[in-house]
Amino acid sequence: SPGNIKPSEKAQFIQNTFMSGVADQTFDLCKEIHKVAPTDATLLVLGETGTGKEVVAKSIHKLSLRAKGPFI
Repeated sequence: SPGNIKPSEKAQFIQNTFMSGVADQTFDLCKEIHKVAPTDATLLVLGETGTGKEVVAKSIHKLSLRAKGPFI
């Protein structure tokens, strides 16, 4: 569990990460996205078909320093 954060604050944080849902796993993923997005690290997003890899990649891009550039 993510500690003492209110469910509405958790939902808002997830929404601010351009993701949807309220699960603790989604919240944890969003925290990771916020950690890596401002870096210049090269990332490989892995997962099975239909798991939302492109959604994660787009969220990282939107929160990155390159957000004004194209998503490639």
